[in-house]
Amino acid sequence: RLSCHPINLPPLRKRLDDLPLLLQYFVDEAAGSMNKAAPAIPDELLTLLSVYDFPGNIRELRSLVYNAVAQHRSGAVLSMQSFRDVVSKGQGGSVFEHERTDVQTGSSLTISGRFPTLREANRFLVDEAMRRATNNQGVAATLLGITRQSLNRRLKTMDEP
Repeated sequence: RLSCHPINLPPLRKRLDDLPLLLQYFVDEAAGSMNKAAPAIPDELLTLLSVYDFPGNIRELRSLVYNAVAQHRSGAVLSMQSFRDVVSKGQGGSVFEHERTDVQTGSSLTISGRFPTLREANRFLVDEAMRRATNNQGVAATLLGITRQSLNRRLKTMDEP
């Protein structure tokens, strides 16, 4: 009987330490099922996926990996494009879910008193994206929905007085 031994397993978004192991397992499983050599996982992919909410939980991760391995044609390293597409579109999660998560971590933008200028809001968004991406500009740009070059220009202009 299952009710005799209840198991509490938090959602994937709350156990990001499991992400590297699960990612490697699914890459190996997908490659094996497609009779392909398992491609290497780029380090940047873990950073990118660590900022995603995984509303579909582990099944969504498995699906993302299978899709990426199926599209993988050549090279030793797995392409990140399909992962970037999903994270940048924010598929699965709604704005409200992201706001709730942000409030729990204390990193939400609250507007009280004076309304922020566009420059201040821009700085907040760029700083928050860089924080979530652990200063990886490629991942931060994906979160913001802009190119890495655009983010780089914004960072340079933000540093100017």
